[in-house]
Amino acid sequence: MKKNKGFTTAIAILIVVAFVAIGGYFAVGKKTNNEPSSISSSESDIPTWKTYTNDKYGFEFKYYSNYKFKAEEGGNGMPLLQVELAKEGFTPANTQAFGVSVDNTKLNDLVSFFKKQYTNVVVNQKNINGNNFTMVSFDTLSLHMEFAYIEHNGFLYGFTPSDETLVFLDTFKFTK
Repeated sequence: MKKNKGFTTAIAILIVVAFVAIGGYFAVGKKTNNEPSSISSSESDIPTWKTYTNDKYGFEFKYYSNYKFKAEEGGNGMPLLQVELAKEGFTPANTQAFGVSVDNTKLNDLVSFFKKQYTNVVVNQKNINGNNFTMVSFDTLSLHMEFAYIEHNGFLYGFTPSDETLVFLDTFKFTK
């Protein structure tokens, strides 16, 4: 009987710890839509915008001025143009990054490649600011990836938006 009582006590303690942890998560870690936001309304907290324009490939988009920026011409198996923006610098783990690539790959060929290489490939259409983007998501061994693509004038424009930088797609437009 004593062994059973000790086992029951241990289980009861684990259940209490689990409830406290779950309650703490929802009380501290999760915010409901009913809670007021703690966003400051001071002018200095509102980011200013810059515009990236590329005359060669005929597009532009706006981005926050506090993002670091780099653009590289490619070719020879690499994208023709790779534009990267990042809030905290250029690291593989940066979830606040935004990328634009321009290539002469066909969208159907790229989607076929994804379907052969990855699992759970989902393709759907989304209209953003008058542009019909093809949204592609899939699972790799360790990550869920999401991209937006649009074809224009023989080029494929690919985007890697995060939740925070999706607003940059709202400003994207072709200039020719």
